[in-house]
Amino acid sequence: MTVMSRADPPAYYAPLLAPAGAGGTALDAQTLAVLARVERFTVHQRVTSAEVATCGCCEQPNSYAIIDAASATPIMVAEERSGDIERCCCAPNHSLMLDVFAIGPYGTRTAQVMTIERAGCSRKPGLCCPACGPCCADRATVHAGRVEGWAGEVGTQRALLVVQQSAVCDACLHPTVSVMERAGGRFERYASVSGPCCFGGCSELCFDVPFVAHDGRAAIAKLHPRSLSAALRELVSDSDAYEVALRDPSWTAQQRAGLLSAALLLDYMFFERNGDAIKCEDGARKCNCCNVYLCGCVLPCKCDCSCQRGGSGGGGERRAGGRR
Repeated sequence: MTVMSRADPPAYYAPLLAPAGAGGTALDAQTLAVLARVERFTVHQRVTSAEVATCGCCEQPNSYAIIDAASATPIMVAEERSGDIERCCCAPNHSLMLDVFAIGPYGTRTAQVMTIERAGCSRKPGLCCPACGPCCADRATVHAGRVEGWAGEVGTQRALLVVQQSAVCDACLHPTVSVMERAGGRFERYASVSGPCCFGGCSELCFDVPFVAHDGRAAIAKLHPRSLSAALRELVSDSDAYEVALRDPSWTAQQRAGLLSAALLLDYMFFERNGDAIKCEDGARKCNCCNVYLCGCVLPCKCDCSCQRGGSGGGGERRAGGRR
C-alpha cells in the first residue's frame, strides 16, 4: 500500500505535469486551464533578507507568489529580471521583466508561461511626470512564454495584453489603468480599473486600497497587514499583498491574466516606495499620513513626528544666552 505524505493536488494541476509552451501569440492550454478555474487570486510579495536588514535601502529584485485564494494553493510565481544599477538608482521606476512560472504539484516550479515587460525611466524619461502622453504613461506588456531582450525594446508585435496608465484627461484625481487584449491587429480595452485619490503612507497599514473596474465586474485591492508582524515587515521592506476578485464568471482565462498583470504593475507604480510611511529627512522623522494622486503625480502628505524638545536653532540661542 502506498502512503502519500502530502495531500493530493487539486485536479487542475494535472495538465501542469507536462511542460508548458514557450513563446507564441497565445497562452498555452495548460495555463489557460488553470486561470479559468480561479475566481479569486491573492498575490504575496516575498520578503528578501537584504531589504529587511537595510530597511529597504538595498533594493532587490521582486518576487511574487500568485495563489488560488479558495484553496490557498500557489499556482504561479513571478520573478523580476532587471539591471542592478538601474534598480538601485531608479526603483521603483526602473525597467524590468517579470518572468511568470507555473507551479505544479507540491509547489514544484515548471515552465515559464508569461513574461511581463515594463519600460522604466531609462526608456521613458517622463515616467514620473503627469501622464500626458506615451513617454510619460506607465505600461506593462504581457507576452506568452519567455521573452529575451531589454525591457522597452521588445515591442508589441507578438504581445497578448497591454496594461496602460490612463492619460491625465481621463483620470485626473483617481489612479487608473486600462487593460487591453489583442483583437486582430490592434488592442481593445476590456477593463478600466480605478483607485482612490488618497492612499499609501501610514493609511495603508490600517485600510485596504481598492481598485475597482468601472463596470463592477472585478476588483484589485492592496490588502493592509493583518498582524503586527506583517505591519512591521511592510514598514522595513516592500512586502505587500493584493487580492484580485472576479465578480463575473464570464471573464476569459486570458483576461484574468491581464488583471493579474495590472495588480503587479500597480504595485510598482504606487506601493514600492521605500520609507513611504516614516522617513528621516533633514535630521527629523517625517510621518507620511497618505499620498494624494493628482494628474499622474503622487504627492505625500507629511508631518513632523519627531519628539525632540525645541529645534536645533532654538537650543543654540539658549546656549548662547547662557554664556552671556
